[in-house]
Amino acid sequence: MPKSTKLLLFAATLLTVVTLFIFYRGNEKNTLSSEETQFAVADSGLVKKIEFLHIKTGKKLKIELQSGRWIVNDSLWADNERTDLLQSFIYKAQLKRPVYKEQINDFMALFKSDAIRISYYDENRKEIKSLLSIADNDETVALLEGYSLPYLIQIQGFEGNLNKLLTVDENVWKNRTVFASRLSTIEALEVNFNENTANGYRIVKNNNGFSINGMPECDSLRLYSYLQLYENVTIKEWISGSLPQVRDSLLKMSPQFIISLTDKNSSRSNNIKIYYKEGQKTPILGLVGINNDACIIKTSIFEYLLQQRSFFIKK
Repeated sequence: MPKSTKLLLFAATLLTVVTLFIFYRGNEKNTLSSEETQFAVADSGLVKKIEFLHIKTGKKLKIELQSGRWIVNDSLWADNERTDLLQSFIYKAQLKRPVYKEQINDFMALFKSDAIRISYYDENRKEIKSLLSIADNDETVALLEGYSLPYLIQIQGFEGNLNKLLTVDENVWKNRTVFASRLSTIEALEVNFNENTANGYRIVKNNNGFSINGMPECDSLRLYSYLQLYENVTIKEWISGSLPQVRDSLLKMSPQFIISLTDKNSSRSNNIKIYYKEGQKTPILGLVGINNDACIIKTSIFEYLLQQRSFFIKK
């Protein structure tokens, strides 16, 4: 074989080896890049427990699936709307864009001092994935543990602020349902108007259905439609941070309204004291249950629940 041919074959072989090496290294780099941006858990339904840890304060919060229901810190029912959004985050969180190069060092410092660590566990309590998150205005910056590049992340189609979800504040996660009683389980309902007691009433169950004390004949259609509203009554949000001060302040005042419901299932019996916002005639603040948990109510819902006695009179 001529010397020139041997040189050509050697050159071709060398080029092939170099090309394969570059291809392999390129694929390896892409794989690593893909892994460090894989914020979502691939297997839907795999996560059974989520733990949040605030790095700065050491405060923790746990949300765990127990007997088919999400429970906060082993003691409170979790809010369905919030846990649904959390599920979307766990399984659908995705890269929005890398952070700008000049911001990397600042973010890395924040991850060490003021981040929320979020850890996912399976049914055997084996850790699946952990990530750190910090707020950058309305954006969420995240870093998968074990990697060194932070990214802005999002849930496709979600327009809200994810940072309000990624928190150790128990009041954010606590179930916001005040009343959840069906017609078949309601025993009594009392609505008091403290500024005008004549507008109040007590609805009781009897052999013929429901009746209003002191009203021989009422509009049954209105009465039953009204009672059905109590199948799902929620507040807007629990008041966090200054909760003791707000509660103590309200307890010194007389509420404008009190709604008390008695259910066959005592765990569903509940009451709410309702207060006007200072200087206004709009019901907006409330104290719920025996613990007088302070909340902001959904004005549009409670304004309809606060029907006066005359609403039920048969025309």
